Amino acid sequence: PAVRSDLNGWIAHVRANKAVPIAQDVGEANFVCMSDASRTHWACLVYSVADGTIQLFQEKWGDSFPDKYARDSTKAEPEAIYRALCRAFTVETAKTAKVAFYSDHKGFQYAHDAGYGKCWFYDEIIGRIARTFPSLELELRFVKGVECLVDSWSRGYDGPLDEEKATGELLAFASDLTFKPKTGPFSRPFVAVGGVSGAAA
Repeated sequence: PAVRSDLNGWIAHVRANKAVPIAQDVGEANFVCMSDASRTHWACLVYSVADGTIQLFQEKWGDSFPDKYARDSTKAEPEAIYRALCRAFTVETAKTAKVAFYSDHKGFQYAHDAGYGKCWFYDEIIGRIARTFPSLELELRFVKGVECLVDSWSRGYDGPLDEEKATGELLAFASDLTFKPKTGPFSRPFVAVGGVSGAAA
């Protein structure tokens, strides 16, 4: 009887809940990013819609990220997204940022939209982003790997960036800047992995 009573109470509680959309239009993105990762490097383009500037960030994993993780796209790609955010924004500048972020790792996009992931590292990066940038509005978008603009830089290419060409190509992907960030419950506690602890204050 007690179990049945608890179950009936839970059912009543669920039925009383009101559906709340997890995605809604909140204007337009004011930053467009695109990242990629390989076993040796990660790279990201960051475009500011407000002033029309574009930046390229590229780093070698080195000792800050274990090689066994760098060889695993379920870890390297989300880590690249987090590191790119840390390079592009401070805690203060992130307060007004609405970021349309392109990545070729669809699994992490789904996990971020839901607020949790089946892969434990997805949960870690989701939690790390939330804790480092509590006010950041972030929408992850998918780009096919063969179309990713920073693929060569993520593999160690060190040539110059043609800013005009890169800006045009990046904005071709982001032709629709309508911003629909998705949020959900953040599940597991943050556990630090590697040498990156967060953005500058």
